[in-house]
Amino acid sequence: MTLLAPDGQTRDGSALFILKQSGAGVTGTAGPSEDRQLPIQNGKLDGSKLTFQVEAEEVSFTFGMAIDGDHMKGEVNGTQNGVALKIKLDLTRAK
Repeated sequence: MTLLAPDGQTRDGSALFILKQSGAGVTGTAGPSEDRQLPIQNGKLDGSKLTFQVEAEEVSFTFGMAIDGDHMKGEVNGTQNGVALKIKLDLTRAK
């Protein structure tokens, strides 16, 4: 993932989603690593478009992802500790 900070600087990092689909509904968790996961809310799959939110005390993010086979790409917008953030994600399904 690439974090775009409010000052224009970028920082690369990692992301891990653990997702389960049931019809158009999607549940699971998302976070930067296996030991730092938050539950997703309002997970919805519409064709190849996945949307969901992650919220906690100091975190609020909205995800918009496009799925193509084992590949998922998109943007995250939100706030962390009162700071607005924009994140670009490019994920591949773990084997």
